Amino acid sequence: MSSRDSVTGVPDPVASLSTAVLAGAALGCAAFATLAIVTGGGALTAAQLLTFVLTPALGAIALGLLAARSVSTRINALLLLCSLGLGLILAEAVAASLLTRRAAENRPVPDGPSVGGIASALREEGVLAYPTIPGNLLVDSNIGLDVSGRTIHPVNSAPAHSVAVLCDEVPDGITYSSDRYGFNNPDSVWGGGTPQIALVGDSYAQGLCVPDGSQLGTLLRGHHPTINVGVRGAGPLQQLAIIVEYVAPRRPPLTIWMYFEGNDRYDLSREEQRSWLTAYLGAEHSQALVE
Repeated sequence: MSSRDSVTGVPDPVASLSTAVLAGAALGCAAFATLAIVTGGGALTAAQLLTFVLTPALGAIALGLLAARSVSTRINALLLLCSLGLGLILAEAVAASLLTRRAAENRPVPDGPSVGGIASALREEGVLAYPTIPGNLLVDSNIGLDVSGRTIHPVNSAPAHSVAVLCDEVPDGITYSSDRYGFNNPDSVWGGGTPQIALVGDSYAQGLCVPDGSQLGTLLRGHHPTINVGVRGAGPLQQLAIIVEYVAPRRPPLTIWMYFEGNDRYDLSREEQRSWLTAYLGAEHSQALVE
């Protein structure tokens, strides 16, 4: 039989465990505060100091004091902390669900035609127009093109030198004139000279549903020579392929690789099923798409 505390009747292992958990939590809070100071240096704002340094430090002190109190106090404190933690997790899950539902209800419904419909209407007017293809659709469809006897897998969402229909959330859609590789740039960016910035990512980089004058690539280009190789729906491996094929040969001093936590990890899990994408993890692999 396990021994028990003579006053509270709590088994000794439980009492020891409560002390260890509280002491470990105190050390964790102290380590977090120390790490914040070391990594942030003198660049932390007042709000960051309060959130990442002062609050964990006070928590470490409070937990350390609790670890030295009586067995009943330690156990009650642990029960309270566990209840608060579970309550916060539940509250966050409910809030996330409500926000997701509200976002779905408030998402604008296009009154006009789809991206494909807009492209078709433009073609009837004699404009060489195509709907942009989401990068994840390229990956899921596993599209391969036979070029001079070898299979090429495209990583961009639009043909070159055409009008690419990017969005249908406004009546006439949002389009761009694609460059020689199908990206959302003036073709002149691929001329002489080294670009200062390369912008890589998915829809945020490509400028989905953002008017041309306000897209990130356009704004950056107003200050520095910039190439925008964003592709909506592209995941990390497809973006790596784009960097290898189109960015690396130009050697820009700065590459901004935009990560979207909402779907990039999910996209990566799907991309890992395509050997032609995982091949880009090798140092020398390329499809020579520029050629």
